[in-house]
Amino acid sequence: GQFKKLRFTEKYLELEIKVPDGNSWKWIKVKKFIPDRLKKFLPKAKRTCAPIIKKVYLKSGFYIYRLVIPLEFEVKFSEKNLRVFAIDLSPSEKRLGVGAIVTPEGHSRPLFFSAEKMIRKLERILKEISNLERKIDNIADEIHVTGNKEHKRRLEKRLKHLFVEQKLKWKKFTELRKQILEVFTKLILEHARAYHCSFIAVERLKFSNLPDWKHPRMRRFFSQWFYSRFVERLKQKALRYGVKVLLINPCRTSRICHRCGKAGLLEKLEFLCECGIYDRDYNASVNIGKKALQ
Repeated sequence: GQFKKLRFTEKYLELEIKVPDGNSWKWIKVKKFIPDRLKKFLPKAKRTCAPIIKKVYLKSGFYIYRLVIPLEFEVKFSEKNLRVFAIDLSPSEKRLGVGAIVTPEGHSRPLFFSAEKMIRKLERILKEISNLERKIDNIADEIHVTGNKEHKRRLEKRLKHLFVEQKLKWKKFTELRKQILEVFTKLILEHARAYHCSFIAVERLKFSNLPDWKHPRMRRFFSQWFYSRFVERLKQKALRYGVKVLLINPCRTSRICHRCGKAGLLEKLEFLCECGIYDRDYNASVNIGKKALQ
């Protein structure tokens, strides 16, 4: 829709929007309370951009139109504070990633980010979807071969019910997947702010070496999706608090030791070196942080 006269008062958001009215269009006035979340960031915004209307599907199957007010921020990054929160991603059954605080003087102990319970829930939903797909295929085959009209009618009714159930399962899967991403990016930002880090360093993500899963479809429907959206979402959130996200070339971050600089061996979640045995992702996160400082 078209908007005009967007105005903010102390408590209200006022605007006019053009909506369809039969064969024509008409302008209507809208007056809404400003949500607390928008009220929090409104004074910090450099300017307010043109509003957007998004179509949002509800759990009930219905949909609503949501009004989105984009804000533009002017962010100043502190170059003096050389504290980096480095994170190595490995979205898998055991963990989402491992972080470390890296400074010119040294580095912290590992910070493990795990979502094992939620990951297991995702796997369970995906298995349920696979079972539904098998049932749908079997019933569809039976419909083609049956000659009894009454039996065919009952099968078609059952098939329709299974399609609705499958759709609801996929919606539940995507909502939970998004929730994991939101919580994970929030935790990273909170850790970076708590330790007074001006930068968050992550590897420039690739899709060539994704973690293996017991459930093979999780590799496609979770790992690839997670990798493709993580950096963009983290940048959006970090901008609000003046934290800069650095993309680091991952070359050799997992192959060399963060302590002595020599090449080592990888064995599952361990990095084996002459000077000791370290967590694989922790070793990579420290190397990512050191590259960010350079």
